[in-house]
Amino acid sequence: MKLSKITKLTLLCGLLASTTVIFAKEVHAGTTASATATFSGTVLPSCTVTTSFGGLVTYTNGAILGLSGGVKTLAGQSSLAAFNCNSDTVTVGAIVSVTQPPIPLNATAIKGVHTATIIVTPSFTLLTGQTGDLGTVSAPTDVNGNVSARVISSWVGGEDLLDGGYTASIAVNITAN
Repeated sequence: MKLSKITKLTLLCGLLASTTVIFAKEVHAGTTASATATFSGTVLPSCTVTTSFGGLVTYTNGAILGLSGGVKTLAGQSSLAAFNCNSDTVTVGAIVSVTQPPIPLNATAIKGVHTATIIVTPSFTLLTGQTGDLGTVSAPTDVNGNVSARVISSWVGGEDLLDGGYTASIAVNITAN
């Protein structure tokens, strides 16, 4: 609507008075009108384990024998663990804890040296190291933003491995970028 204002001055009894009259008249509207609603949200990077490292292969006496006929290598690998992430890349880290028989005072060459290898697919990115914090590597995800990982653990001795029990615990951490 368009408003028109008309002001009328009136002289009453020697006093000046003012009267305002407002008239409203309709203005023709256009044929289109619009309004906008805006919605927004933020999705934070995330990863979840969908399949854990099940069905671990236990250490077995390796086929590789030392010069004395003893065991030179113990090795094992995990099944694939699946990680459902919503990112283009992930950061892969691992912490390795090991135990082995006490290292002898004299026969130090038969101590075991542990190596852990984490293989991240689909890119076959490797993270490897012996014990403690192995650091991190970046790996691309698949078309769904997911990765899988397999862990290989091995003990290698000099001539042989010292007799006794060997264990390795490898915690794999996958972080969405």
